[in-house]
Amino acid sequence: VDDYISTVEIAETRPT
Repeated sequence: VDDYISTVEIAETRPT
């Protein structure tokens, strides 16, 4: 599922 990787990449790139 590419969607999962996309979410993880965005979460890591986006500051909390």
